[in-house]
Amino acid sequence: YCGSFSCNSLYQDIGTMFKTAWGLQWSPCAYTNMDVTVNPRMTRLDINSLVQSYRSKATYLGNVVPAAAVYVESPPTVDEDSEEEEQTRPWTAPNRSTITFAPSGMGHVGYVGHLSVDEVVRKAVIAMCFRRNSRTLVPPGAGVPPTRVSLLALRYVH
Repeated sequence: YCGSFSCNSLYQDIGTMFKTAWGLQWSPCAYTNMDVTVNPRMTRLDINSLVQSYRSKATYLGNVVPAAAVYVESPPTVDEDSEEEEQTRPWTAPNRSTITFAPSGMGHVGYVGHLSVDEVVRKAVIAMCFRRNSRTLVPPGAGVPPTRVSLLALRYVH
């Protein structure tokens, strides 16, 4: 799900759809600007092919388990004027993300909360479509392999 999907749908409908259709607890939580970085816990995609960090204006999903978040909020910068105790506390990213990808049934479901297509979105969608072990290697002339159905619907409004 990406493109204008998040802005053309009611938040409660999106949450209900993810729960009913995919068995996921994801629900929209904010449309905002944030600095985000690639989540090192994301193992389903080749994170080296993604833009490593950027400023995102998107519809974020909440209730995202860490392993499903492609991008997470960047840790806050250290402010020299802040109290020392605040700086020594470990920082934990909230359970929300602008781009998510998780297993569901025999496949995967992905979400991109950006309204416009840019380098970040293109690289994320390509990584989702060509994720590790998503294609069976078949030598020429070996017949037609069993297929894995993939569906990707993009709508780009210029």
